Order: sequence, then structure tokens, then C-alpha cells
Amino acid sequence: MQTPEMMFTFEPPLESEPIDTSRIIGHTLRSPVTLDGCIQGDVTVAGDTKKITYRSNYTYFGHRYSKNEEISFYGMGFSVEELDQWLWISGIESERDIENNTLSINYRQPDDITVNLNDDTELRFGFDMQLSNSNLPVTESTIIQSSYINFICNKPESIEYFQNKAFQLCNFLSLALDASLTICSMVGYSSPRQNDSNFRESVRVYFQGNTQSEILPTVYRHNVLFQYPDISDRLDSVLKKWLEYYESLETAFNLYFLASSRVIHYVDVKFLWLTQALEIFYRDGFQKGSNHGYKKMIKMISEPLLSCFCSNTDIDEFSAKAAHTRHYLTHHNLKRASKKVDDRELFPLKLKLQAILKLHMLRLVGIDTESLIKHNSQLRHQLNL
Repeated sequence: MQTPEMMFTFEPPLESEPIDTSRIIGHTLRSPVTLDGCIQGDVTVAGDTKKITYRSNYTYFGHRYSKNEEISFYGMGFSVEELDQWLWISGIESERDIENNTLSINYRQPDDITVNLNDDTELRFGFDMQLSNSNLPVTESTIIQSSYINFICNKPESIEYFQNKAFQLCNFLSLALDASLTICSMVGYSSPRQNDSNFRESVRVYFQGNTQSEILPTVYRHNVLFQYPDISDRLDSVLKKWLEYYESLETAFNLYFLASSRVIHYVDVKFLWLTQALEIFYRDGFQKGSNHGYKKMIKMISEPLLSCFCSNTDIDEFSAKAAHTRHYLTHHNLKRASKKVDDRELFPLKLKLQAILKLHMLRLVGIDTESLIKHNSQLRHQLNL
């Protein structure tokens, strides 16, 4: 999601006395705008002109919210990188008749996919289409199908509520496609729907913390763990479980996706994030209330995935390597330096930790991990099988 940059002129001009700029309300050439949660940045003075940089937590295009007005929405629409790859649904059909020298292309918009998360919230995967033709005479015509996601509520909810849900679903798609995805755009709906029709008022939403990479993620077919057609008959159950477990294991899930992201490239940092994620996953989800040592914990969380190892001895060796390396990188205890893995072994060890946590997350929502281990080449590579 790109961060917008704007320039404002304040009237009256800003004087030496501070004014409340936590929420800045204004108007661009095209629409009203509200910047909320503003923090002052750099200040530069050139002659009689003072330039102050502000960074906002949220920017809303399309509505002027008053200073003390509560900002809430009845729905939020957003798009995620590579969503089309996960849905694997197309409304475009083409047919070529060589004998008659004709080519026909038809488009039928796919039906929305609806999931009732609870009595108050509905999740909807929708589709849209754009048609563009070249100038007359028409020598080129393009049909582009796009997809999006809508969270729809019966009562107004805060932007933080929808932002959290969007992040959780974006990470669900990242897990499914085994790629680091981000949210591309968000649109809030500030009034309820009328007779199950479309929303009337929309507000474009920008926020910090989810900048879309200039390099698009690459989704490889042989790495994909599952797509919509694989779980279409139980999508409701899978998504409800995902959102439920994300709430209770949020820190562990977030650490996993941070370690899997394109943001950080230091292997030791990602390794430590994964060890933390596994520890939280074990103590808050796998064995609640247990207080075993790290080596014992890694062994117990690996045992249900015995097919990922050659034997119990292999599990013991893996657990010891992970525990000693984690202790050394955390405490820099020289007594453990001889037992930690070297730099050459650290990356494969990190991949195996990542794969084990990934498999447990899949098991939580009811995905058949045994079949994945047999047929997914990327997963087998991470497990060193």
C-alpha cells in the first residue's frame, strides 16, 4: 500500500504557540481528506515560510471527520497481492475457430464467495472486471479480472478492528501460497448497506506499517500449500478456525510471518524469531501451562511430525542443535559456543524450524499435512527430506 504525500497551507499560519494537529482536516483537488493520529516530524524554515512534516497513522480520502468525531465503518474492502492465484477462479473463456478464422472471448463475472464468520460479521470474496480498447480503429482489446475481499458488519466497528482482520486474512493467504504478501488497498464503508445492495459511501484508507514492496512476490506453483478449490467445501470451518487461533496465538503467528517476510535478511534474527514463535505456540496452544526446557519443548512439538524426521534420534539431534544455538544467540554464553551450529548450518536449521511451525499452523485449521509433506517439493526441501 503506497503512502500518500500531501502539502497543506494552514490559515492562519502556524505561530510559535503549538496547536492541536493530532487530526488534520482538509481538502485536496479531488476530495476531502482527514489525517488522523498525526505526529510532527522535521521542521525547516526558509525566510517567512515554515515547513513542518507530519506523519499520520491513518489517512482518509473522501470524508472530513470533525476533531472529536469517532471514526468507524460498517464494512471494509481490500485487495491482497496474488489473491487471484489463491482463488484460482476465472470468468474469462476463449474459443478459436480456425476454419472460419474467428476468435470469441466471453466474460461472466464469477459469483461472490460468502462466509458468515458470526451473527454480526460476513466475509466476502468478490470479483470485478475492466475492459479497455485501443483507439479507433480497435486493434487491441484487453479484459482484466480482479478480485477483492470485503468484511461486512451489522454494526459500526473501528478502523483497528478491520485492520487486524485484514492482516490476519492477508497472512492466511501468505501461508497458503507460501509467499510474503501485503495489502494493496483498503476502502472503508461509513454507512450500512441498503437492502443487501452495495455500500453508498466509501472512504479510501491509507495507514502506516504495511508498505507494498516495489518487487512483487513470486508465487511458484510447486510451492503452493493449498488454494481455494482445495478447501471450497469447508472454507467456513477453515477461516473460522484461522481467525480464532490467530486471536489466541497472535504473537506466535506474527513472529512466524515476520520471519518469513521480505523485510529482514539476517538469518540469525529470523532464527530467533522462529524460536520465540515456537515457544509461545507450545506454551499457549500446544501444551498450555507447561514449563519445559527449550530442548524438551522442541522435541515434544516435533514428535507429532515424526514423518518429517528419519527417527526419534533425528528429533533428539535437531532439538539439541536448535536449543544450543538459540541459547548462544540469546545469551552469547561462550560455554555453549562449541555446541551451536556454524553459519553454514544455521540457514537449514532455520528452514526446518519454519517448516515445523508452518505444519502446526496448517494442522490447526484442518489441512492434511501428511499429503503436503509427500507432494510439496519446497516443504520437503525445508525439512531436508
